[in-house]
Formats: sequence, structure tokens, C-alpha cells
Amino acid sequence: WVTTLRYLSTCMLVMTFFVTTCVLIPMGGDPKKLLWSGNGLYHHVLCPILSTISYVFAERHSGMIWLPVIVTLVYGLVMLYLNGIRKVDGPYPLIDCFRLPDPSWHALPAKHAHVIVSFQ
Repeated sequence: WVTTLRYLSTCMLVMTFFVTTCVLIPMGGDPKKLLWSGNGLYHHVLCPILSTISYVFAERHSGMIWLPVIVTLVYGLVMLYLNGIRKVDGPYPLIDCFRLPDPSWHALPAKHAHVIVSFQ
């Protein structure tokens, strides 16, 4: 189970790197602040890179390839639901259904939140 937990943590760290570089920075985030200063350097750059290198080259691999996908999907659906019923604000602009700065980002989360909330 330690191998599976290590695999999951590596995938989640890489996810923070991709969310930061592919979502938060293009939506207007400051790359210098998010990637190269303070804890952003560690959380968004160094830890994901070092964790991936360590996992790929120095550790046993887990056979639970779908576990990170399932965990991410559950997290995303729960956050969309909580945003849809206005219990949570965010935590990322991509998930915030009601205060997205650009209408093109708004369509997908709002549509999914509406579908999820309708199952109440």
C-alpha cells in the first residue's frame, strides 16, 4: 500500500504543476510568484520534478494506474457540486462556477455543476 500511496502522491504533485502552468498562469496568474518564489517554487516546480524523477528511476511502480484518475474525478465532482450549491467558493478559478472572469471558461464548469446539483 505504501507503493500505491507513493504513486498517488507523485501524480498529485505533477497535477499541481500542470494546473499551475496550464490553467492558473494563462488565466492571469503571475508566473514569477506562482513558480519561482516562496513556496510556489517548491510546491509547483521542485517537488513535482524531484518526486517524478525519484518515482520513475528509483522506486517500485504501482499497478494501480487508474487510482489518481478516480481520486481527481471524485475531488472535481465534489467541488463542482459544492460550488453549485454555493457551499464552497473555488478553490480554483476553473472550478468556481459563478465568478469566472472569462465566459469561455464558464460554460463547462457551470454546465457540469448544474447537472450535478440537479441530482439532489
